[in-house]
Amino acid sequence: MPHYERILITGAAGRLGSELRKGLVPLAKTIRLAGRVPFGDLAPHEEEAVFDLADMEATIAATRDCDAIVHFGGAPLECEWQTILDSSIRGSYHIYEGARKHGVKRVIYASSVHAIGYHEVEAHIGVDAPVRPDSLYGVSKNFVESLSRLYWDKFGIETVCLRIFSSFPEPADRRMLWSYLSFADCVRLVEASLTAPRVGHTISFGISD
Repeated sequence: MPHYERILITGAAGRLGSELRKGLVPLAKTIRLAGRVPFGDLAPHEEEAVFDLADMEATIAATRDCDAIVHFGGAPLECEWQTILDSSIRGSYHIYEGARKHGVKRVIYASSVHAIGYHEVEAHIGVDAPVRPDSLYGVSKNFVESLSRLYWDKFGIETVCLRIFSSFPEPADRRMLWSYLSFADCVRLVEASLTAPRVGHTISFGISD
């Protein structure tokens, strides 16, 4: 029996979103794929929502009738400020407003190592360490981590913020080995975040063993 009636995946056409599109199928009767362009062929259990996260009305509409949101949309890396502001900061606010208005109980958010990127590698920090963003992209991740905390404390919307380090088909070099999260482990991490009985507001690191 699926855990959810409908899960919304933002960034569903991206590198990790494409993996989650396949990997989360057992968890929901319907997967709603969100992207800025049509997806083309959809499986029987899939539906699409085509919009830009900067569009508040369209983003809130896309959250209707969803039980959970896997929010992997937004700027994928450091880029011009306007893009980060519109897609990652405004867009995430729109997602949480949609969750609040439509009674979505849980969000899984793709945060990043860049939220804490100016800590020394040798520091072995935990999730309670002060944030030290290394870029405007990292600042946007800090913003959404704080935003999600507000929506948990004020509105009871649970969130798991996954600080993903490096997730690619294979580690690109020796340095990436210590920070590598395989696609399969990424899917398992999101699945665990969606199926745990209670998560409250959780920040977690995503690294394969």
